[in-house]
Amino acid sequence: WYYLSVGSSNSSSGYKGTFTLCVNDQAPYDYQLGAELIDAKDNWCSGANTYTNINATGVYSTSCDGSNYNDVWFKFQADTEFFSAKVTPGSLRYASITLYDASDNVVMCKVGSGSTGPAEIINES
Repeated sequence: WYYLSVGSSNSSSGYKGTFTLCVNDQAPYDYQLGAELIDAKDNWCSGANTYTNINATGVYSTSCDGSNYNDVWFKFQADTEFFSAKVTPGSLRYASITLYDASDNVVMCKVGSGSTGPAEIINES
């Protein structure tokens, strides 16, 4: 299992808000791992602004700087060596996304560009 933590990379309560989460375990075909199979496979995205970190508490660090900022969690079991996840802010500001393995080790962490940019991780191994 892997766990995703989504939050803001800033502690101000004004940065809490809604976001959209997209998950994909199929490598695009510009990665060798993603050589096109020509088989029906799904990508998944939540509806726009389905999730929120408003009223969430910072239990673990969701920020790449190690701070605890109102995290919310998702889990999935990887079926392939490739995984990508993207958080697109609605009212959330300074989005960050952290990928943890089953032993609670940080695999990678990304912060969105600017206050409203999406944050995306791509794991190829």
